[in-house]
Amino acid sequence: MIHPFGLRDIRTIQELQGKSIAFDLQQQLLRPSSPLASALVGFVTNHHFGAFAWMLESSDKMPAGYIAVYPRSDTPCWDLASLSPSLESTHCAADAWLRLLTHATVHAGQRSIERIYARYAENSEIDELLRQVGYVSVSREELYVLVGRPSPVAAPRGVHKLDIQDLGALYQLYHDVMPVLVQQADAPETQWITRRHGQLSSFWSSQRWLWRDQERAYAYIGLHETRHALWLEIVVRPDVRAEIGPMVKYVLAACPAALGKAIYCQVPDYCAGISWILRSLGFEAYARQATMVLHVNATASFREPVSVSGLKKPADLRA
Repeated sequence: MIHPFGLRDIRTIQELQGKSIAFDLQQQLLRPSSPLASALVGFVTNHHFGAFAWMLESSDKMPAGYIAVYPRSDTPCWDLASLSPSLESTHCAADAWLRLLTHATVHAGQRSIERIYARYAENSEIDELLRQVGYVSVSREELYVLVGRPSPVAAPRGVHKLDIQDLGALYQLYHDVMPVLVQQADAPETQWITRRHGQLSSFWSSQRWLWRDQERAYAYIGLHETRHALWLEIVVRPDVRAEIGPMVKYVLAACPAALGKAIYCQVPDYCAGISWILRSLGFEAYARQATMVLHVNATASFREPVSVSGLKKPADLRA
């Protein structure tokens, strides 16, 4: 039996979190929180903050477990946060995962959630389990980390802080650079652009730069800060990847908040050309990650009764 997390489950989740699998490396690095703390915050705030969590009760054939997801504040999407038990802890773990993942999918559909994202350290067994409940692969990424700082440099020509007048060029950059599969799996382009122009509430601060001329945008760089670290994101046209180094160096050197904190940058395999530029600036490989997404509306259908008048006997037609 599966039920929503409640105060009676504190001891259980406290015991289980030591043998759980954590998802979403960005969340772990920038806003680390234990599964118990995230579940409690979600419970107390009615899920305005924190995580949704569901508990799987133990039985003769099934171990106890839980699943937790983080809701996104700007889009009807969830991010898979953690699952327990870990796959190596018991031979029944895979069955527990399938039950918990299916349960979360049903609740996502009931809440009109469009997508659930799963980001995790590459693992073929996790790949297979996620595919069984409808997840599809989106990309593989290499994560880099920088602890030192480059020396200050002058702003490259055409580089300036993102302004509202740049949104059209930024939209076109996203449309031209991102693979179609990624665009389909990500939030709609307009939401992607809006998130990068407005302040991201989950970060302490965010600074954004655009490299463009009168005709088009060539590259976008965002640097987002939390109490623990910074996250660097880069979107650049393939034909100018080799020229992005001075812009990255300028952004890192121009941000005072970057001093004393690690800076992480995620490079998808379809942008692998950026990797050697990051290495030349002192970045080092940190981890590899897989991204899969579940399109909820495509996998979960909910039958609703339809009332039909004029019949002698009651009819229960299902849509």
